[in-house]
Amino acid sequence: MRNTARTLTAIALAAGATLAAAPAAMAANHFVLFSNRSAFVMTSCYTATDAQGRRLAHDCDQVAAAQKSTFWVPSAATQTRVTVSDRGTQMFGRTHPNTRDLCIRASATGSVHEATEQACTPN
Repeated sequence: MRNTARTLTAIALAAGATLAAAPAAMAANHFVLFSNRSAFVMTSCYTATDAQGRRLAHDCDQVAAAQKSTFWVPSAATQTRVTVSDRGTQMFGRTHPNTRDLCIRASATGSVHEATEQACTPN
């Protein structure tokens, strides 16, 4: 009986250690931010992959006028595919290396570009 209890305790502790380690592997060290300054609702999609091309994370957001969308890139990702579309038409598409943060902006006229004119912050 005691051996069974010890074995079950060891299994539970090992499982707990595995579950505790999993979020650390998915921790984010970079982000992609899309800021919509246009008058249109736009869709931003993000797909993070590792060096073998495996999908680690994916998200799509409907971003209303004057709103933002932030995607936190998993630390194991080597690149993130970012697309922004307006009513079904792709306005921006880039495969971005996971070496720095990326800020993208839709201007009031509806054009979409990398926002380099000011610091890139997640808020």
